[in-house]
Amino acid sequence: MVELLFQDHQTTVYVVIDHRARSTVTATLGENFPGVLVSDCLAIYEGVNPHQQKCYRHHFRALDRAVERQPQQASPWLDSVRLLLRTAMILAPLRAASEPVAWALVLVGAGTARP
Repeated sequence: MVELLFQDHQTTVYVVIDHRARSTVTATLGENFPGVLVSDCLAIYEGVNPHQQKCYRHHFRALDRAVERQPQQASPWLDSVRLLLRTAMILAPLRAASEPVAWALVLVGAGTARP
């Protein structure tokens, strides 16, 4: 048995099935799901909608496995990817709490003090 979780700010839906299938995803979310789909890296979620994000925890596990495979050759690139993901996790709630124009100004550096 497999449990799928679908959640937004108001509703949580658990679906218990024998195996994960694309048909379950589309039957639960609909053919034209307008939101952002956050999922693991399983192929059944690919192309469900144009707005997707992969679960941060799955990315961190992949980075951990890469380091475990070759600990003596831990890559600065992997460290950069880990830092990028952590930064994205910190910035997400800040973006959600900001006005779109103010956030755009922050991104281009217009809101920073200059000498």
